[in-house]
Amino acid sequence: MIRHVALAALILAVTGSLSDADAQGRGHGKNKHKGKHKNKHQVSQGIPPGHLPGAGECRVWYEGRPPGHQPAPTSCAEARAIAAGDSDARVIYGDRDRRRDDRDDRVDHDDDENDDRDKDRRADRDRRDGVLGGILGDRSDRERRDRDRIERERREREAESRRPRSRAVPRDERQVGNDGDASFRNGHNDGYREGLTDGRARVPANPSRFSRYRAATRGYRTTFGSRAQYQERYREGFRAGYDKGYGESSGRD
Repeated sequence: MIRHVALAALILAVTGSLSDADAQGRGHGKNKHKGKHKNKHQVSQGIPPGHLPGAGECRVWYEGRPPGHQPAPTSCAEARAIAAGDSDARVIYGDRDRRRDDRDDRVDHDDDENDDRDKDRRADRDRRDGVLGGILGDRSDRERRDRDRIERERREREAESRRPRSRAVPRDERQVGNDGDASFRNGHNDGYREGLTDGRARVPANPSRFSRYRAATRGYRTTFGSRAQYQERYREGFRAGYDKGYGESSGRD
């Protein structure tokens, strides 16, 4: 009976000790996490505890220099100016300025993204302008060629209008020839027109220089009979018509 009571008392004592130890352990764990949270910002900037500048201040921190030999906290503007001139220096921010600097970094990042989008838009616009310029350039080339063609045709019409024209041969003059045969009549009509032209141009009379006179076959048909006879009569009519036209246009005859 006494042994049972003593055993129960021992169990209660051990259980109470374990409960107190567990409670102390949990409390120590909370304090540990709290301290870790408190020093999180210091650890993130890589400096020992107690050397972080106060809120609203900054500090120039030189890599490889002991903490006790680092410059004292100063304004953030001055710290940034000093660190900008030394590759081994960097700026340590206080809590408030660190958050502001993070916001500035985010703003700078957003600005960079906006700049990239602006560059892309400019590149797209340049490509569109290039394609549009090519289209407009082709259209300008076509318009220029059309203008040149119209101008060329206009000059040709003007030149044609200045050329001397043969007078139309009256019907009674077409009905010429000793016997009214077609060979003499065709030659006379052709010669008359060429004579008028040469007479107006004041060139020496020469009916034999014309290809129609030499060929003497214009208007020939097999029903007319011999080609040689047709050519002979054609040339006779050509000379007669040429002399008549040349004399009329040059004021002779």
